[in-house]
Amino acid sequence: MTDLLYSSVTRITGEDELVAVSVDDNCNAKRMAVQSVERGDSIAHAAVSVAQTAVILKVGAQNLQHRRSLLIQNQGPKSIFIGGSSVTVSNGIEVFLKSSIVIDISELQSIYAISASGTQNVRVMEVS
Repeated sequence: MTDLLYSSVTRITGEDELVAVSVDDNCNAKRMAVQSVERGDSIAHAAVSVAQTAVILKVGAQNLQHRRSLLIQNQGPKSIFIGGSSVTVSNGIEVFLKSSIVIDISELQSIYAISASGTQNVRVMEVS
């Protein structure tokens, strides 16, 4: 293997990302491996209470810097509904009791949640 070469690429999501490119010239068979170079390697998690008013799903005062994904786990006892800032129980995506959803999302975007009734206990994990 030769030394790693670094290059910036734009993913389909529109996010620029640094990647490592390794070229193997073994027996004149050109092989190239591309691997992502982690930007943050941070994980933050918290419990969030979701009631009948839409609340932003995040850990701490603001979204995790360089966030790549958001895990949402509904601990219930009832469903929650997720979406943008105008999410309602009528237009949101339902996350059932004891189910989880992972969303690829940057720190510049936010996901909100609302409950049809009562207060739901939700776990949130942000990964950068």
